[in-house]
Amino acid sequence: VAEPPKPPPELGPAYFGPGSNLLTFDDRPAVQQAALELQDNPALHLLVIGRTDSRGKANTNMQLGLQRAREMREAILL
Repeated sequence: VAEPPKPPPELGPAYFGPGSNLLTFDDRPAVQQAALELQDNPALHLLVIGRTDSRGKANTNMQLGLQRAREMREAILL
């Protein structure tokens, strides 16, 4: 009997300063954990979502969320 598939790993969030898309030194563990998971399982697909709070204009927050997701992706792939 084949073993059931292993559930995908859940990684902790990274936090950004208000209005910022720059990762902080405190976010290194989340970045490193994601990079290790991808190295250990190359078939793994990673979904990165950039979130913001509800302050400010919706369009500005949408752009900031995209910038945050891109920043996280770049940090993981380095």
